[in-house]
Amino acid sequence: MIFNQWFITSDPAKKKLLASLKLNARTLDSLSLVLKERPIKEENSYVKLIDVNTENYILGYSTPVEIKKNSLYPLVIYLHGGIGTTRNDKGKNAYEMFRFLTDTIDLFLASPSANKFTPWWNKYGLHRILQTLRFMTVHFPIDPDRIFLAGVSDGALGCYAAANSIAEPFAGFIPISGYGGMLPQVGMQIYPSNLKQRPIYNINGQKDHLYPVQYIKQFLNWLKEQGVPVEWKIYPGEKHGFAYRTSERKKLAELINTWKKPNRSNIAWTIVQDVPNLSDNLLSWIVDRDESFHQIRAYWIEDTLIVNTTGIRSFSILSSINENKRVFIKLDTRKTKQLQMEKKNTVQILNIMQHFCFPRINDMRVFTIHI
Repeated sequence: MIFNQWFITSDPAKKKLLASLKLNARTLDSLSLVLKERPIKEENSYVKLIDVNTENYILGYSTPVEIKKNSLYPLVIYLHGGIGTTRNDKGKNAYEMFRFLTDTIDLFLASPSANKFTPWWNKYGLHRILQTLRFMTVHFPIDPDRIFLAGVSDGALGCYAAANSIAEPFAGFIPISGYGGMLPQVGMQIYPSNLKQRPIYNINGQKDHLYPVQYIKQFLNWLKEQGVPVEWKIYPGEKHGFAYRTSERKKLAELINTWKKPNRSNIAWTIVQDVPNLSDNLLSWIVDRDESFHQIRAYWIEDTLIVNTTGIRSFSILSSINENKRVFIKLDTRKTKQLQMEKKNTVQILNIMQHFCFPRINDMRVFTIHI
C-alpha cells in the first residue's frame, strides 16, 4: 500500500500523493495499525529493499518465536563487517551473530546489507539503517524506547557513524571489534557533543590484528574525557571478530533491558554534512553555506526557548507543549518575543513520523525559528 511504501522508502512522489489526500491523524494512525495486524508466518525471513540511491539490497530479520498481543519488543539492528565487496546481500543472515541473545530475551533482530560503494558511514549506508528501522516498525510491534544498533568490524565503525549523525531513534550503541577513531579517515568529523546523546558499550579483543588495542584505549579514553557515556570491555587473548560473544550474553541482555531512549526537550546538536541527521526534537534546518561549522543549542526555561546557533539560517523543532499555551523565544542576544506554533497538517504529520521512524501519531508541535 502507498503508506507502507512511502514510510519505508521516503519516496517524494508517494508523500505528495498522501498529502493530496489530506488524511487526518486518526486515518494515518489506523493505516499503520492495519499493517501490524497481519499474520506473521515466518520466524526468520528477508526482503529486498531499494535505497535512496535506487540500489537493491537484502534486509534479513528474525522475530520472537511467540509474539504476544498488545506487547512491544526490543529491536537490535546488526551491521555486518567485511563491506569491501560489491555484494548487496550480506545482511540476509547476518543477524545470526546476535541470535544467542534470543535464549535470554525476546527481541527482534534485523540486518541490512552494505558494500564498498555503500558503506555504513556514508549517506546511502546510513539511510539503509533508517530504512531497516522503518521497515521493522511499520510491520512489527517494536518498543520505540528500546531500539539498539550493534555492529562488528566495519559495522562497529557504522555504529559510531550513526551515533554521530542519526542518534534520535536509538537507545544505545554496541560497537564490537572496531575502531571509532577511523571516522575522520572515512570522511566524517567526530563531534563528541553528538556522541554524548546515547550510551555506548564498546567491545574489543586484545589481540585484534586490525585494530591495535593501544589505539582503541586511546580513543575510548578521549571519548570519556569529552563526556561521552562510553563503557568498554577488552577481552584478553581474543582476536578480531566476535567468536566470544556468548561471554557477553548476560551483559548485553542487561543493557537491552535497562537502556531506554531518553526523553529530551532540549537540543544540543552539530550538523554532520552530507549525511542524514536525526537529533532529538530537531526536525529540519537550513545552514549558512558560508560557514563550515553548524551547531544548534536550544533549551526551555519554563515557557521560553533559549536559542544559540552557529552557521544556521533557520530550523524547526518539535515540542510537546500544549497547543493552547503561549510560548516565547530568546534568540542569541535579541529580545524575547512570542514564538508561533505551526498548524498541523498532513505533510507535517508525515514529516514527524519520518523523524521518529515510527508510523504513529503523537502530540508533538512544530516551531520554526528564523535566525
